[in-house]
Amino acid sequence: MGTQYVVLNSFKATKDLLEKQSGITSNRPHFTVAGDLIGWGSATGFLQYGDTHRKHRKLFGQHMRTKRSVVRFYPAEEAEAKQFVRDVLKDPDDLIAHCRRYVHRLLSSCVNVTYFGQNDCVIDLEDIAWL
Repeated sequence: MGTQYVVLNSFKATKDLLEKQSGITSNRPHFTVAGDLIGWGSATGFLQYGDTHRKHRKLFGQHMRTKRSVVRFYPAEEAEAKQFVRDVLKDPDDLIAHCRRYVHRLLSSCVNVTYFGQNDCVIDLEDIAWL
């Protein structure tokens, strides 16, 4: 059957479609494993478009898109990015594991959770979600 694409050739058409018609164009697929089986269905990344999704996005924007949050998180982001590059240079064949650790460490630094290593419970759940 194939994938269908819509090509828009003007800013106005794009804005009209993505902003004014967001109720019908902004949904995402249902994630059975992550949403239902693991229980992450109420996490912002897995929510279907609607009131709850908009509230989550608004709260995220209020707290994460500010100068204060940039100043607060930048040192951790920079340190984790440098460590990611070192990890990839040291062992380029293990890129997927490096990416997972980088994302986990970065998110952990934003919510003050300690990273325990590859056997961390969150990593295990993440591995299940990638199936």
